[in-house]
Formats: sequence, C-alpha cells, structure tokens
Amino acid sequence: MRPPRAPAEGAARLGRLAGSLATWGAFALAVYTFSELWGALRGAWAGRPTVPPGPFLLLVALFLASLGYLAVALYAAEARAGRVRRRIGLVDRLLAWLGAATEVPGR
Repeated sequence: MRPPRAPAEGAARLGRLAGSLATWGAFALAVYTFSELWGALRGAWAGRPTVPPGPFLLLVALFLASLGYLAVALYAAEARAGRVRRRIGLVDRLLAWLGAATEVPGR
C-alpha cells in the first residue's frame, strides 16, 4: 500500500495537469482559428467573402494569442530543463512577472 500523498504533491500534480490542458487547449484553438482564417481568405480571394471584418479580426487575434501562449509555454519548459542556449529577455521578464520558475532546480 502506498503512503498518502502530501497536499503539496497533489497541488503540484493538479498544477501540471492544468498547464497541460491549457497548452493542449491553446493548440486546439490555434488549429481551429487557422482553419477558419484559411477558409475566410480563400473565400475573399475567390471574390465571395464568407466572414465579415469584425469576426475576421477576432479570429486573427485569437490565433496570434494562442500561438503566443504556446511559444511562451514551450520556452518556459525548455528553460526549466536547461536547454535554452540564448535567453529571451522579454519572455524572461514576462515569466518572472507571472511568477513562473524557469531556472533548473539544483543548478
């Protein structure tokens, strides 16, 4: 029988799960919005726009935001693992402001 988990260990697992779900959600959002944007652009090129300008700009904003989130999440994971050769100051400041750890423990 396994010993009971400490509350901090359960919270850490829940945090990792939430981060993983957020990353997969951002990826799904990026794929969906890219698909919608591509369809809208094809319709505009054919001379029959299918998406009005307002929703089109919202799709562009959602696409860029989800790609930005994915880029920062990937950078943070690589920095935590110690595989970043050249640091990006703007992203490091953003992660520090958010309170995310990017340093490798024990180094």
